Amino acid sequence: MEEIVNRLLNEVGIAKEYHERIWHYLTVLRNRHEATYHHVIRVGGLASKIAVVADIPNVTPKMMLWAGLLHDVGKALIPPELLSKTEAFDAADYAVMEDHVMYGWRMLQQVFDFSAHIIVRHHQYGKHPYPKELPALPVHLELKRGIIDSAARLLALADYYDAITTRKNDKHWGEELTMRDIFIRDNHDCEALILKLEEAGVFNFNPWYHLDYSEIEWRVAANLSNKEANFRDMYLGNWEDTNDYVHSREKVSGMFERGEISKPEAEHMLRLRYRTKKNGRVYIDEPENNDEPESSDYTPLL
Repeated sequence: MEEIVNRLLNEVGIAKEYHERIWHYLTVLRNRHEATYHHVIRVGGLASKIAVVADIPNVTPKMMLWAGLLHDVGKALIPPELLSKTEAFDAADYAVMEDHVMYGWRMLQQVFDFSAHIIVRHHQYGKHPYPKELPALPVHLELKRGIIDSAARLLALADYYDAITTRKNDKHWGEELTMRDIFIRDNHDCEALILKLEEAGVFNFNPWYHLDYSEIEWRVAANLSNKEANFRDMYLGNWEDTNDYVHSREKVSGMFERGEISKPEAEHMLRLRYRTKKNGRVYIDEPENNDEPESSDYTPLL
């Protein structure tokens, strides 16, 4: 993981003298909650790619990686049991969780004040923006307010994308909309940019796809590495055997319990019980009652 982060830092041009400071915060976060540590690395890499496509004047990949890596550092002060909670959030839970933004700002504003003011704004774009009152910009940053606001909006987009595509929680259970529709609905002000990001391959709302940003070893950084590996192999057709049993109930149950997949994903994986390769094309089946499929039941993937 350290190699991946250092490669990102070098690729966007963050000076070596700042690497140790950034790593100080990342290490604190990793020691507090491993999943959040993985999340900020994914968000940092994603935010830097979004900046390239968005092409907003003075909002750079360097700026976005820096802010992305540190955007949830305040969660180091949130109880780990709350960070790991995936369902039945109540008002008290949300109140405690929302404090992480101001915690992060206080931790960073004397060290990386520009990034701190981006980070403190990244939850200003949802249905319930917080914090309700933003810290005042210092005089030397006042002329950069527009850049800070634009960067915060891109950071919020990256943060939400990673959350909706990787986290197991009950926030959207029961909704009939697709993941993509939910994301566009909740970020309607960025719909044109979202479409550009899809076209560029930065966003992909296929539930089994996780993009390899910047050619880094993304499956190492992702919480869903097992699922990604399975389905990357499935889409690429990297096997020669036929009628290969893919997902046992024990395997899927274990992935669900470890938080690697959500309940709907687990249910879908249990339906994808066999895979085969015929005439150079990859097929899967969705057999009823877990019976072995007939050859005519195969649905082509490629």
